[in-house]
Amino acid sequence: MEEAPRVVPLQTATADVRVLPRVVMISFWRNDEGRRLRERAEHLLGKTYPNLRWVWAVGDCQDETYEKLWRIAGELRSPGMRVEMPYTRVDDQRDTLEGRVARLRVTFAAALQRVRAGDQYCVIHESDL
Repeated sequence: MEEAPRVVPLQTATADVRVLPRVVMISFWRNDEGRRLRERAEHLLGKTYPNLRWVWAVGDCQDETYEKLWRIAGELRSPGMRVEMPYTRVDDQRDTLEGRVARLRVTFAAALQRVRAGDQYCVIHESDL
């Protein structure tokens, strides 16, 4: 019988963070205050990869998603963890395909502007599509 491979959790690994690939992980938020916001943020901030930077792009909220995410990130992020939170606003608030695409285009562009030349991987996380 073949043994299962052993996995060493990254938080206890002895790898030098300077040689690990730099990863930026992008997540989009809009009007999420009443949609398990804290639970979802905790899940994301629970990632243990040591060379990870978060970009939480927040756009066009009519609730307190941005303010609550800001507080949650401040409370829960571990030392050295970076969370950037660009906020966007688009005048077109119509609930049409054109309005949604306009809002997404601006928010997506704001998030991608946070990707740095030294980032080796960019991962886009979307949980509510």
